[in-house]
Amino acid sequence: MLFPQNLEEHGIIEKIDASEWVSPIVVTRRKTGDIHMCVDLREPNKAVVVDSHPLPLIEDILSELRGAVMFSTLDLKSAYHRLKLHEESRGLTAFITHEGLYQYRLSSAPAVFQKMMTQILRGQKGVQCYLDDVIIYGTSEAEHEANLRAVLHRINNAGLKLNVDKCQLRQTTLSFLGQRISPEGLLPDDSHVTAILHAPPPTDPATLHSFLGLSAWYSKFVPNYMTVVEPMRALLRKDCSFHWNKAAQVAFDQVKRLIVHSPALVMFDPSKPTIVSTDASDYGIGAVLTQLDGNDAEQTVAFASRSLSDAERKYSVVEKEALACVWAAEKWRTWLWGRKFLLRTDHQALTTLLTTKGNNRAGLRIARWSARLLEFDYEVEYRTGSLKHVADCLSRLPLPETDMACAEDVESVAAILTDLSAVSEDDFQSECKACPVFTKLCVQIQKGWPARKTSLEPDLQPYFPICHERVHRSWQHFQLLSFSSFL
Repeated sequence: MLFPQNLEEHGIIEKIDASEWVSPIVVTRRKTGDIHMCVDLREPNKAVVVDSHPLPLIEDILSELRGAVMFSTLDLKSAYHRLKLHEESRGLTAFITHEGLYQYRLSSAPAVFQKMMTQILRGQKGVQCYLDDVIIYGTSEAEHEANLRAVLHRINNAGLKLNVDKCQLRQTTLSFLGQRISPEGLLPDDSHVTAILHAPPPTDPATLHSFLGLSAWYSKFVPNYMTVVEPMRALLRKDCSFHWNKAAQVAFDQVKRLIVHSPALVMFDPSKPTIVSTDASDYGIGAVLTQLDGNDAEQTVAFASRSLSDAERKYSVVEKEALACVWAAEKWRTWLWGRKFLLRTDHQALTTLLTTKGNNRAGLRIARWSARLLEFDYEVEYRTGSLKHVADCLSRLPLPETDMACAEDVESVAAILTDLSAVSEDDFQSECKACPVFTKLCVQIQKGWPARKTSLEPDLQPYFPICHERVHRSWQHFQLLSFSSFL
């Protein structure tokens, strides 16, 4: 589309004398050298009632490709210009050019187009559509060929046209929605991987935002992505001046390597046993969704991670681990809801605290999270180093630790290694009475906690972050019900 006249000749726009709405144009050049004209309709969009037809989830589309061995993708030509725009609405699309005012005669709303494509392809097997990107697949060459011909017949009957140069037909591996698809699974798109690999170190916040935006698209291929990029994200905080340091460079190189050498992800299969493994660090939480194949070997479906807020970073270790479990289950709710799955953690206390057995033992925060998990059918399993690939990733990226983090790590190790069933209640009470720190805690609980951590004695300061958790008083002693404090 080179000039307004060309668009007018094709019936896409029409010339007008005046309009209550006028928007500017934005002109870009395509890879082929052609000029592409866009209209900045942000202001008119504020007055438009948006069509509520939902776009399909990309993960749902990719899951439907499981078992396929051959693929084809179709690219629709001028896809968004195939629906007529109501005459009363055309004035909203008016835009100004060097040759005067024009307005669109055809609709370009993505939701409207998605609804149209859904109606065209409804009931057809072996096809998925995301806006103007269509993928046809089959579990055999014959099935794929039958599906391809049926889809082409429907598209032709609907009066749609294809960009032949952009269509990929009868392929065993191809790019679709930014990912490389093959019978073995999913990988990052080669062109995007090349762009990430050759990206120079960011020199300012804008270039860092661009790199993080591109790499984040492939975060599901990277174990604990948010923790890996934390040194770079720290440079974007309001209270931090941009200074590219050694830690940021290490994270920059690390995320490149992880994306370039990322493993192939399999498509989710509802019929296979599902496992969700979680982990937490000082800066973020992460999870991996796996499924068992016919040989009971775990195959990775997706990785996920997010950074912790300033408040969440003050949580105790057990709370961070519990948060990782709840967040992972809710993130993959589409796949997990209504199916039994194994929730794997490397924090042994959660095998009780996140089940009905822990109703009277968990702190209020963990109790609330446990209630959010009631909609899922899961079994909690403890396994040391449940997320070994995440642990390996974290070990290659040295992160600074505070004194409080060290104290929580010690408590976490104690929680994992101690066999509580081997300690009788009498022995426990005897040791508590002999412990000077526990005695001080009981006195402090009776007096009440100060507003500031620094007002406490040094040996009581590590317990300040959990000072408001529930405490049970018996006739002869106080017992802290927070698991980390209990130890």
